[in-house]
Amino acid sequence: MRTRSSTPRRSALAGAAALLLTGVTTACSPGTEDSSITVSAPSSLQAVMAAIATEFEEQHPGARVTVAGPSAASADVIATDDEASMDRLGRRVIGPRRFASNSLVIVVPPGNPGHVTGFADLARSGLRVAVCSDRLPCGAAVVDVERIESAALTDPIHVDSGEAAVAYVASGRADAALAYQTQARPGLGVSVSTVDDPVFAKAINRYPIAVVRSSDDKSLAEDFVKTVIGPTGGEVLSREGFGPPSG
Repeated sequence: MRTRSSTPRRSALAGAAALLLTGVTTACSPGTEDSSITVSAPSSLQAVMAAIATEFEEQHPGARVTVAGPSAASADVIATDDEASMDRLGRRVIGPRRFASNSLVIVVPPGNPGHVTGFADLARSGLRVAVCSDRLPCGAAVVDVERIESAALTDPIHVDSGEAAVAYVASGRADAALAYQTQARPGLGVSVSTVDDPVFAKAINRYPIAVVRSSDDKSLAEDFVKTVIGPTGGEVLSREGFGPPSG
């Protein structure tokens, strides 16, 4: 097993997140005709999509990209946090493509005082383990691992997100947690360590993105999708802890 430590540093997405909070998008270049699209994404992807949108606008003078929530009524592009969500959209989207992946890690206090070496250790009597709800992709991945291993966690602490599970470990309310690697990566302002287990490679989550069939600017929307799945998007996604689309 491999253990990684996380120490606080400023997230590369801080600026992008600020744009989302204030509802501001990058202005178009002077003298160019406005062309805008809206990208719909769940909260777990909004900051990284905003960071890619900033790069896209710099590469496409006059273009404007607004990143909105998953219920955006007039979206031109949709990114989802699992493939099941994209599948439910059916013919409303055109040719979904994978752009990133994510996998579970075990989160423990710095130095791993409980000597957790893998998923099997989380079944120890008295070990407090935090996991996110199985209604969320990170929780569904835990259920997949339990099925693969034919073993279930004993009375885990269910929380609302992977970030909350990590916070439980950082605050001492849990001895360990299961979260996505993006939710426990270095630079998120929490002091924790992570432990890998090969079984997590069997429960990888993959993220798709697609152009909305009803978009008024399919050309610009397709250009944005190509940016997300291309080198520009790949660099931003990798920096923020996401794995390659193939997993």
